[in-house]
Amino acid sequence: MLFAKQVIIFLLAFAVILGVSLGKGQASSPSSPQELLQMVNQRFSTLKDYQCQVVSTKYTNGQPKQDGHKYFFQKPNLIRLEVNIGKDKGAVAVYNKVGKVRAHAGGLLSIFTITMEPTDKRLQDDDGSTFVNSHLGGTIKDIEKALVGATTSIIAPEGTQKAYQLQIERNNRKDIIFIDGQLLMPITWDTYQNGKLASKTEWKNLQIDSGVAENLFSL
Repeated sequence: MLFAKQVIIFLLAFAVILGVSLGKGQASSPSSPQELLQMVNQRFSTLKDYQCQVVSTKYTNGQPKQDGHKYFFQKPNLIRLEVNIGKDKGAVAVYNKVGKVRAHAGGLLSIFTITMEPTDKRLQDDDGSTFVNSHLGGTIKDIEKALVGATTSIIAPEGTQKAYQLQIERNNRKDIIFIDGQLLMPITWDTYQNGKLASKTEWKNLQIDSGVAENLFSL
């Protein structure tokens, strides 16, 4: 009888430990795109700074056109962008502590630095996105908007795959966003139009809380 009681106690203890382990596993594995995005939002809310290489590729008739820049971010909203790929190579833009954007072009024109308001139309992309919201927090908001009214799904990392795949489909467009499973930040965003790859954005060598120097945000 004593042996039987010991076995029962052992099994109960094992069940409790297993239950706790499973609970932790379930908590760290999102069950829906909304839950995954909630985890990403939470991660962004806790970081202090990050830096990475951003590469954007647009495809026209299957032909790629690439632009890229080094990107530095420090909370609450300090930004430095250094163009190192594409026609604007050498250009630098900084969003500084006083809420102004300081920028200069590349090449010979780099000796001329101008100051702009963050609402200046020259700081907007074709899709209306702005320089001051170009950080990953702005990207997360773009994902949130894309989820509304769309067909969505997630594929969890398996095997050597280290990123979640968030798929968003509506009409003739499909977005596949890869979320790093450890950093919980977007690392690739592919957009397909009518089944063809139209654009790709990559956040390469993403380093979070690496101690970005504050003097980078002066120009």
